[in-house]
Amino acid sequence: DISVKRAFAKQSEKVILLLDSTKINRLRFYKVFDFDEIDCLITDKPLDQNLMEVLHQHHIDVIIAQ
Repeated sequence: DISVKRAFAKQSEKVILLLDSTKINRLRFYKVFDFDEIDCLITDKPLDQNLMEVLHQHHIDVIIAQ
């Protein structure tokens, strides 16, 4: 599953991560992408200011869907 996602991303012009707020700041057993591999993050709730700063440093656009 991870290798398929990485293969799709490698062939894409942009990587857009759709992530609901229940998945943010949770410890997981695997990582699919590093910050520098993501172009945009779409989520359902505002993010913690520290995380927003990290995303901004990596030039990741953030969209809060409402």
